[in-house]
Amino acid sequence: MKKIRLYDLRAVMLVIDHPSGVIYANQAGGTSCLQPELEGVLVPLELEPSRLAALFGTASSEISPAIANAIDKLLASGPGTSSLRVDRARLAESYEAWVHVTGESPPVVRDVDATETFFGEWYGFGSLHGVLTWPNRD
Repeated sequence: MKKIRLYDLRAVMLVIDHPSGVIYANQAGGTSCLQPELEGVLVPLELEPSRLAALFGTASSEISPAIANAIDKLLASGPGTSSLRVDRARLAESYEAWVHVTGESPPVVRDVDATETFFGEWYGFGSLHGVLTWPNRD
């Protein structure tokens, strides 16, 4: 199996759980320096990593229901992320820089004006599970 380490990541990415033959890994969990991984497809997202990192403060790398709600609110307001939600069934497996999500991908490619800036949209996956990942604060 091929593996890509995202340790020097400078953006927010979505790893869609999908049989791709490629495993993505990132350092996560704040100072716990965990190294979770997931086989899938990598999608860049238009989110500022510092906005997600700020939700964790300095005390804990764990995901509380309040942090999950704040992430959901951030996702709801972002272009291309409004269908994603923190997967409450996997909170125990989620932590800073590695958050399990569920959602729906758009069924078709949208028309884009040449002056519009966007990136990272994904299509045709239907219902999906994946992980949001970004630079770990350690």
